[in-house]
Amino acid sequence: ICGHGRVGEEIARELAQRNVPFVIVELEQDALERARIAGYLVLAGDATTEETLQAAGIQRANAVIAASESDLANTYITLTARALKTD
Repeated sequence: ICGHGRVGEEIARELAQRNVPFVIVELEQDALERARIAGYLVLAGDATTEETLQAAGIQRANAVIAASESDLANTYITLTARALKTD
């Protein structure tokens, strides 16, 4: 899950209830702390970059959820993820 704002928190809560493994990629410290307190696996970084998505394990991922507060960032996340993993 790229972003742990209002939407990302809801998605994380739903996935956790369903026992679906996930990692939250987030840049903002407050959001990272909320995710850590909730007990989620987190990675501090910019999800628009190849390096961060690779560190998050994109090659093993079944899906990438772009839940940033910015439409532009969500577009970059999607394009970067598709370039790294075409399936």
